[in-house]
Amino acid sequence: MKVKKDKIETYNSIFELFLNKVPSEELLNRYFNYFSEDNYDDEGSEALQNFVSDNLKKEFLWCSSIGIMESVIHIVNEAISNGNIENFNEK
Repeated sequence: MKVKKDKIETYNSIFELFLNKVPSEELLNRYFNYFSEDNYDDEGSEALQNFVSDNLKKEFLWCSSIGIMESVIHIVNEAISNGNIENFNEK
């Protein structure tokens, strides 16, 4: 399942706060598919964890990759629940 382009751009706008480079569209598609019951892909989650770990900005080297990933998800979900951005599933 391919993820909508604006969803990837939104997540990457947050990832770039923490990382030297943002995940590719392919990598984020694999990660989001990890959460899809039809298309379970544990490797997608692990691949993003490795990418985040390898690309952390110097000031965030003390953070875990899972912590960064969960922070990005939380930031986006809160923006959706507050009405600051549209829910990607409702577009």
